[in-house]
Amino acid sequence: MPAVVNSVNTISMVTPSTTPITTSAVFTTSAMNPSAQPFVPGNLFTEVEQPEIPIVAEQSHDKQKSEYLSRTDSSSIVNDSTCQEFLNIQKKQTELSEMIVTQQARSQLPSHKPPTFSGDVMAYPAFITAFETLIESKVENSIERLYYLDQYTSGKAKELIKGCLQMKSEDSYREARRLLKKHFGDPYKIASAYISKYLTGLL
Repeated sequence: MPAVVNSVNTISMVTPSTTPITTSAVFTTSAMNPSAQPFVPGNLFTEVEQPEIPIVAEQSHDKQKSEYLSRTDSSSIVNDSTCQEFLNIQKKQTELSEMIVTQQARSQLPSHKPPTFSGDVMAYPAFITAFETLIESKVENSIERLYYLDQYTSGKAKELIKGCLQMKSEDSYREARRLLKKHFGDPYKIASAYISKYLTGLL
């Protein structure tokens, strides 16, 4: 038998050389954009470069709260002022209504007029009191007062103040009152008239 020669073909395995790839921490983009900044992976912001985030939300909330309180206070003041004005108007309306009711009640009463004074000394106190209450207190003009005084006098009293009507001055009314008091308002004359009337049995 022929000799079998086992020839072993040795195949040399070529191991490719592995060249370590070192990854640079910085990828440059200078080929694409020369002016671009280098990209740094990982933490994009260092402790120094980390931007400060302003706290705006809380300040904005405080500002809104302050504005709300300010508007609330202003609204409260306006409401109080409006209520006070309404109360004042209501009070004035009530007073006016009371005055109207009082005037209506008085208008239903019989009108008062002073008695006509003719020169009786015993009637003078009652006459002058009624004239001052019903006429003089309601009339401010002196000349008008004088005309009313002439209207409510007669006889000797009317003749006495007749000259004062021709004066037509502010002092004419005062002079007429002075003459009436002098001739008819003397307390001694009034007392003498009462005594005389008593003695004659006419009282």
